[in-house]
Amino acid sequence: MNNKNKIPTHKICGKCKKLTDMSLFAKNKMGKYQKQSQCKPCRANFYQKNKKELREQIRNNMLLRSYGIDQNRYVQLLEQQNSRCAICGVKEEDHRHSVLNVDHNHATKQVRGLLCNNCNRGLGHFKDSILNLENALNYLKIKGNYHE
Repeated sequence: MNNKNKIPTHKICGKCKKLTDMSLFAKNKMGKYQKQSQCKPCRANFYQKNKKELREQIRNNMLLRSYGIDQNRYVQLLEQQNSRCAICGVKEEDHRHSVLNVDHNHATKQVRGLLCNNCNRGLGHFKDSILNLENALNYLKIKGNYHE
């Protein structure tokens, strides 16, 4: 067997520069030998030191990718809505998921506002249809609701 085809059992970490067992490197299809360049302890240490910034960066990227808005625009919407769901008025800090959902028109991709999880899912279940919502309203008017 040719030594060039052999996969090594150890690798030098790109961060701590220590010769480390290959099992301490996470998988990475693009990396040499399909492993990350930094060992798991170094990556975990980096994450712990930068957790808040990394989470903010991930959230900002998700907002940009999914809705075309950044965290600053989200905060503007939140301030315009007094940190409350645009439909039921629940405060963001009282919301189970601690952040409100970005509501958007699925056809046009236009952001409409911020909603709690229940209201956002409710609109989805009614297929964003005014007719369906009016029918539900009329049904509750005739049959009553649990608040009465």
